[in-house]
Amino acid sequence: MNQLSRNTWVEIDLDQFERNIRTLQDFVARGVKLAPVIKADAYGHGAVRMATELERMNVAYLAVAILSEALELRANNIASPLLIMGYTENHLLGMAVQNNITVTIFEYEQAEILSKEAGRRGKTAKVHIKVDTGFNRLGEKPSERFADDIVRMKRLPNLSLEGVFSHLRLANPETDLKQYELFRSFIKSLEEKGVHFQYAHIADSIAAVKYKEWGMDMIRPGAIIYGYVPKYQVGMIDVKPVMSFKTRVTRVRKLEQGEGVGYSDKFRAEEGAVVATLAAGYADGYPRHLSGKGEALIRGKRARVIGIICMDQMMVDVTHIDDVKRGDEAILFGTGEGTPSVEELSVLANTNKNNIISGISRRAPRIYIKEGNVLEIVDYLALKKGDGK
Repeated sequence: MNQLSRNTWVEIDLDQFERNIRTLQDFVARGVKLAPVIKADAYGHGAVRMATELERMNVAYLAVAILSEALELRANNIASPLLIMGYTENHLLGMAVQNNITVTIFEYEQAEILSKEAGRRGKTAKVHIKVDTGFNRLGEKPSERFADDIVRMKRLPNLSLEGVFSHLRLANPETDLKQYELFRSFIKSLEEKGVHFQYAHIADSIAAVKYKEWGMDMIRPGAIIYGYVPKYQVGMIDVKPVMSFKTRVTRVRKLEQGEGVGYSDKFRAEEGAVVATLAAGYADGYPRHLSGKGEALIRGKRARVIGIICMDQMMVDVTHIDDVKRGDEAILFGTGEGTPSVEELSVLANTNKNNIISGISRRAPRIYIKEGNVLEIVDYLALKKGDGK
């Protein structure tokens, strides 16, 4: 699919994406592998294309959250090792085995099911054990009973305990250190019982930079590979955003004094006000919370969002911008000079950057740019069933 079916789209700079990955590979300690996180459609960037790029860069693993995300990658010929970091229900475990997908487990019952499913298929099921060191989301807390369960898992046929991992709360350095030390201590106790893992990992994007010495065997970088780090880490590692969100002006109208715009009476026009309608709304992923607060870049100038953002459209004040016309490009966020940033939008919307970028819906086509040229356009809604291109 190499044409747009609408006038709102996302641009992805694949060259910058590769620079981010290479920068991270150079940053981590020698021997530390990367398991880039491409859950949530690669944080809105398009999981299949980003996985294709990452395969070329020979990363150790690709990490997703749920089985369906992994199956989408396999259906699109992604052959890399895939790790599901979330919980997979028992009746779906056979599907994971069939598609050579590594799952996260923390219960002996699931290990037994995987062993049997793998045996039926003449395969070996790979798993990563989730240890709860204080996040209190998934996993089992370190204990003698849990250690004994893991020893029992190791004895099961057709099952490989390839990895063990945990997740930091990132509440404060003291809590983080306690979690890390608890994790290391539990791994040591398992090694004393004869259980050894190829991969032990605890660091996500933030921890990979904040606690470089905790890289262990592998890190799970998410937001950082797309160019986003917390404010306090800016300058600590040279990564830059790769996504821009764009739309077009569909109508320009001069209003009479006192006229309203859109739903409710959140905006009243002053004399001479000029309003432009944009072809994007909250169903495309532009947060409704930005009503009256967000801005778009049109003809090099900022235009404030006015009224309440609609599902499919929004209006901006272009009174101060000369010669705005239908078809003009409006940048909702991006990286160029004067362009609203994801950081800016996340603050205005009282959320985080990941929420903004992963919220861009699939009805906005993705345009992939490489060496200054369009490599591919993925228009999800225009794809035929079974068409992965």
